[in-house]
Amino acid sequence: MKGLLFVIACLAISCCADYVEAQTEYDFRRINWGMGPEEVKATEAKPPDKIDDEGDMAYLTSVVGKRAVLWYMFFPSGSQSKLWKAQYILMDEYRNDNNYIRDFSELFEKLKLKYGSASFDPGWQWNQTLYQDDPERHGFAVSLGHVARWVDFKTDKTTIRLAIGGENYKINVFITYTSNEYKDAAESAAAASEASDL
Repeated sequence: MKGLLFVIACLAISCCADYVEAQTEYDFRRINWGMGPEEVKATEAKPPDKIDDEGDMAYLTSVVGKRAVLWYMFFPSGSQSKLWKAQYILMDEYRNDNNYIRDFSELFEKLKLKYGSASFDPGWQWNQTLYQDDPERHGFAVSLGHVARWVDFKTDKTTIRLAIGGENYKINVFITYTSNEYKDAAESAAAASEASDL
């Protein structure tokens, strides 16, 4: 009888643990803002491909089938570092610059499916209109820095920004995830660090 009660108790504990795991809400991938570097490393299947001088970590990965580098960014908080931002930067390169606009549009649709309507979308921002009436050259215009676009989505804890821009014939498409809670503290820490060099 004691053996049966022990088995039932173990099963109950296991079921509760599975339920708690299923109910865990993550802020991004399998992480939560404020985690330390070691906690973040433990959520990834491999070690970082790069760690920069500030302790930020990069992983070569993919997002919705597109090659990307994923950066995890930390800021100093007391004796430890805390995660406050993450960013996917797409790595695929194309001969036809309009393909970058296609990638931006595909990511925009995926983000709308997950987060709903954008909280901020000013549309395409032209600062040089030379190619504005020539859709076949819009990608080229992005590469020159003539036009850019960004859209924001918000959750209670995170601001997500999808952006496309360029200069010197190079185009960047990226998605940035920023902690609403830690953003101000991280930016203050960065400003203080820069001021210490003066």
